[in-house]
Amino acid sequence: MHNRLPTAFSVSTWRVPPRVFLAKAKTRLTAYAGVFARMMQCPTEGVRYIRDQRDGRSPLQQGLPYFSWSAIDFLRQQVKPGSRVFEFGSGGSTIFLLNLGCEVTSVETSSEWVNTIKQASGGNLNWHVIEHCHDHPTKDQIAAFPRYVHAGAPWDLVIVDNTETDTLKRVSCMMEARGCIRPGGLLVFDDAHLAEYREVPKFLEGWHRQSFRGLGIARPWITMTDIYTAPGA
Repeated sequence: MHNRLPTAFSVSTWRVPPRVFLAKAKTRLTAYAGVFARMMQCPTEGVRYIRDQRDGRSPLQQGLPYFSWSAIDFLRQQVKPGSRVFEFGSGGSTIFLLNLGCEVTSVETSSEWVNTIKQASGGNLNWHVIEHCHDHPTKDQIAAFPRYVHAGAPWDLVIVDNTETDTLKRVSCMMEARGCIRPGGLLVFDDAHLAEYREVPKFLEGWHRQSFRGLGIARPWITMTDIYTAPGA
């Protein structure tokens, strides 16, 4: 018998350097601590979190937005039947809003995903989709994506939750949406805790901001959804 570790376990052959591995482990432990602290702070949210993690269904399967639980509860109270909604990106939020009796317009970049939402919505006639599907978009096509929000404005609610790519930026969508929401209307900006979105509140100066930080649907860690109310109501 020898005392050397098998090659597969040798530190020298790790694909991830030990320093990086330890940093990631620390980040994950910090995230777990945040989840535990939130569960202690808000037990009812903790129960929902445990049930959701055990259930394993996606937001679309549950017909709920991919937001924090507290943001979902707020929207359920604030959004009224007949509200006109524009979404950058579609998904569980689309089904949620249709079930609330809203008229929803979504701009989507995936034809396959559009078909999935159509099936999930049961062909609801209150859903209107703009298919912005380009494998190799031109500069003009890229610039057109955020501007779709202008058609049909003013909106009662705009949701900025599109898949972010090198060419489709959420901040650009938010900038276009600012002038397309009625006074007192709402703008939802998801994943607001991420570093790349820390400047967003500066662009919405004068709007009333509410940050819904906590546990969320189909999310293993703490998240944050910001909801802004347009001035002038």
